Amino acid sequence: MKKVISDGYLNHWFRKAVLASFHYRCGICGLSWKAGALEAHHIIKRRRKFTRWDFRNGIPLCKECHALAHTKKGELFISRRHPYYADLVNMECINFKDYLVAIGMTENEFRQRTLKELKEKVGELIEV
Repeated sequence: MKKVISDGYLNHWFRKAVLASFHYRCGICGLSWKAGALEAHHIIKRRRKFTRWDFRNGIPLCKECHALAHTKKGELFISRRHPYYADLVNMECINFKDYLVAIGMTENEFRQRTLKELKEKVGELIEV
């Protein structure tokens, strides 16, 4: 049996995939990584395990835009401009345990598959 992949390790790869998918720029103001630190903001709250580490559920934001994202104006901006927003809203209601049962997968297997997908996404985005 493979070792359980920690939340922290998945969070690390989630952040890398989110930043790479937006070419290391803030998803609101366009500030580049080199100009300042970027944070990976979850669109659907992290408490939802089904979407917690899905790179499509993230948007890189500078500190100022991250603060804005937690306001109604910021949420509206993201909802109108994020390419996967509608899909994410539909995924928000999926029960994680029911999903695992439906696909016949354990949580550990889900974590392993998710880590593999994140690493592949980062690799494909860096190669481009």
